[in-house]
Amino acid sequence: MKWNFRERMTEFREGFVSVWQRHPLELLLLLALTVTLIVCYETDREPNGARLVVLGWGAMLLLIVNRLAGQTLWCRIYWVAWAPLVPLFLWPGLSDWIDTEQALITLLILTPLALLACRRAVSNERFVADALVYLRSGLLAMLFAYVGYGLFEAILWSAAYIFRFTDAPWVVHLTADLFYVVQFFAVPTLFLMMLDRWEGARFGSSRVLEVLLNWVVTPAVIIYAAILYLYLVKILFTWSLPEGGVAYLVFGFTMTVLAVKALGQLLEKRIYDWFFDRFSLVSLPVLALFWIGVVRRTNEYGLTEPRVYLVVCGGLMTLCVLLFLSQRTGRYLWVCLAAWVSFAALAYVPFLEPERYLSS
Repeated sequence: MKWNFRERMTEFREGFVSVWQRHPLELLLLLALTVTLIVCYETDREPNGARLVVLGWGAMLLLIVNRLAGQTLWCRIYWVAWAPLVPLFLWPGLSDWIDTEQALITLLILTPLALLACRRAVSNERFVADALVYLRSGLLAMLFAYVGYGLFEAILWSAAYIFRFTDAPWVVHLTADLFYVVQFFAVPTLFLMMLDRWEGARFGSSRVLEVLLNWVVTPAVIIYAAILYLYLVKILFTWSLPEGGVAYLVFGFTMTVLAVKALGQLLEKRIYDWFFDRFSLVSLPVLALFWIGVVRRTNEYGLTEPRVYLVVCGGLMTLCVLLFLSQRTGRYLWVCLAAWVSFAALAYVPFLEPERYLSS
């Protein structure tokens, strides 16, 4: 197929116009963030980091509302969803809140989970495909934007070296300003463009993914499962309690298997369905090992903040395994929503806050 530069530029222009039509408020917030950073840099002023975070986070929230409402009657909410950001932006205690665990959980856990759940994909195949669309769009957006920026910088500094204007202040300023544009506007715009382009896309089987899952990752997790079962037999024969640190090993193993199980739905040739279809049953003794390890670790060293998160993550892991005991209830969307509710409770229900628990 012949690559036509003019056609590609036309597609890019149409995609850019479509993004402005479908995501105007998100892009306006990102544009405000970019312009603020450039103005602060050019005037040698210290930007208010907390308020800049609100602008970037607000764009993500508006994207969630936009995709949640879609083309339904609820789409009007999108045009007023920015309103709660105004008091938050002007809140005097914003800087202090940004430094708390509440903000960290909200920005890094609750927001991505909401973005995953906003499509309301009950089908596991659709949920996994949507998650991969997010991942693919983000990675390609960064790749294209940063490659373009790197090439521009190479040309600029090469010309500056050849024609001896490397000490010119405008070169440094142009480099910094362009970085802000690329980082906070170009990358998100390309991400939204690709997200819209691949909306509803379904991923076919990949030879690389097939080899990686069928011949590398899955055999490794089966061997790991065998090791955990051997350890379980050892405990039964010696009639002793498992080591407390085993809880972390079991958690990492179970989450890895669940991730591989999700990606396995994209493969045409699935040679380990006998293992993944029965994994919930297979993992029940291992889950018992996990909770015994958690209880022992807590009794010996006390309930600390990390162990509170371990208990919550373990509860979500257990819920996921129990849900997948049945094909009717085994849905990644339910696990995603349960995780959102759990971490929201940790962050905003006072008596559940991990900071209340200190090691004894």
